[in-house]
Amino acid sequence: MIEATIIGVEKISEKLKQLPPAAGAAGVEQATNYLLGVIENREIPPYQYIGREVIPWASEKQRRFVMMKIAKGEIVVPYKRGGKHAGIETEWHVEGSGMQMTVTNSAPGVDYVYGPKQAKRLGLIGWPKIPAIIDKYKSNIYQSFMRGVKKAMKDLGLQ
Repeated sequence: MIEATIIGVEKISEKLKQLPPAAGAAGVEQATNYLLGVIENREIPPYQYIGREVIPWASEKQRRFVMMKIAKGEIVVPYKRGGKHAGIETEWHVEGSGMQMTVTNSAPGVDYVYGPKQAKRLGLIGWPKIPAIIDKYKSNIYQSFMRGVKKAMKDLGLQ
């Protein structure tokens, strides 16, 4: 399972301390939904072939293990890339409420695509890790947060 929270965006953390809870929660919801949209729609790299010669086996043991799995039929070759409908890309969702919202994905293998255990091949193809996505869109996440806050403040009659 992998999670992405906007708490790491320092500007938002500082602003939350100064806001009424309802306005802060509206901002967090807006920013979290923006981040969810980015992960689902913008950060899927196009297919790019990376040959075995670019990334050799980590060890002879690894090569034998994979070949054994292929021989047993547990790994099917050629592998059909599933894209957006393969599971990982469709499992992103928001958990929590108020000021404790998290973008989460519990699909099997998600750590090897977006997390700290990311496979070398996926990194070379262009799959970003979650912290890189948050860093890349940090200013847009903050702007989204502020739009949610401003709307909530207006709705509460505080602005």
